Amino acid sequence: IRNRDATSSRCGYTRHFLATEFGSEVGLVSIDILPEKEQFVIYELFVPTALRRRGIGTRLLAAAEMIARDLGYKSTLLVPKTLDKAFAQQALEEWYAGKGYMPLENSVNNAFVKQLA
Repeated sequence: IRNRDATSSRCGYTRHFLATEFGSEVGLVSIDILPEKEQFVIYELFVPTALRRRGIGTRLLAAAEMIARDLGYKSTLLVPKTLDKAFAQQALEEWYAGKGYMPLENSVNNAFVKQLA
């Protein structure tokens, strides 16, 4: 996870958060807080293969969405891109759809958006 964090995007608006459970690192979420954008951007969500299917990704996504709400954003934006050959792109997109994300119309990079309540 630290390696993924070290190689992930770095810009003035990007923030990285390592998730831990019982003292062990279990995931990473990177967000871009762009004040001039109407959408909150979830840049990357990563859970190692061995730790998947335990709800970690769901909790990371919910935490990122909570940050978005706290900052006053009305929607979140992300571009699903699988980082693991064992996890198909379609399965990833279906996972996000199950969390309320829908493909953004006319998106050139296949972005998904979710309206926050």
